[in-house]
Amino acid sequence: MPPAGIVRTLLEQAPGEAVCNACLAFACSMSLSQMLELTAARVGENEFISEPATCVSCRRTTTTIVYSKRVSVCTAVG
Repeated sequence: MPPAGIVRTLLEQAPGEAVCNACLAFACSMSLSQMLELTAARVGENEFISEPATCVSCRRTTTTIVYSKRVSVCTAVG
């Protein structure tokens, strides 16, 4: 699986949990600079947000990426 797929899978399996770029880079055996580029592309998608938070893996407070699938609610008008 390509690194972008690994990152997506890791984040989707833990929705709402913040993970830093360093931990994602380590999990994918990539350099930090490569991961920064990859996650910058993900943040452009509606499902991912980047925010300062505590990483669930290393517990450092830093910029993280979070999978936050937004669900739209439809109501039927009867």
